[in-house]
Amino acid sequence: MILNIIDICSNILSDLKFVKVSSVVLASKEVDTTPSNIPSSGESLLQLLGLLVLFIIILVACYFVTKWVASVSQGAANASNIRIIETHKITPNKYIQIVKIAEEYIAIAVAKDNVTFLCKLDEDNINLMPVKPMELKNFKDVFAKVKKDKIDDGEKNEEEASGKEDNQQNTGDME
Repeated sequence: MILNIIDICSNILSDLKFVKVSSVVLASKEVDTTPSNIPSSGESLLQLLGLLVLFIIILVACYFVTKWVASVSQGAANASNIRIIETHKITPNKYIQIVKIAEEYIAIAVAKDNVTFLCKLDEDNINLMPVKPMELKNFKDVFAKVKKDKIDDGEKNEEEASGKEDNQQNTGDME
């Protein structure tokens, strides 16, 4: 291992040419710029395409790993015996929560650095709101709705502006 490191260092040092400029010694690597060592435009293009393909593969791998981690963590969250039923904010760092642990409901106070048990709650005294499944919306539909709303708002503003101008003209005629 150490011999390999020494060989690598000696190879690097042998490639360097030492030049003395006034009293400072500079090391520069000798570069052969003959036409045989300069890559052609075709080779450069292939290198660029190779890097682009590698980049796309890394992005796709990151996407699938993220989806996999999300599904694993979501599955673990759904299978647990602990659920937060409701949270009420008291101050910026203090909350009261109703938590269902197994089949019991408890109230806890949550602060920045500690959690305090408040009391057990009867299931009869808790108003459980039905959980509505989250509706998955298509981005195209959401974008079209926002765009339509913006256009409608623009038309309303134009109508209001023209209505104000008409009122100003009418009041000017009366005077």
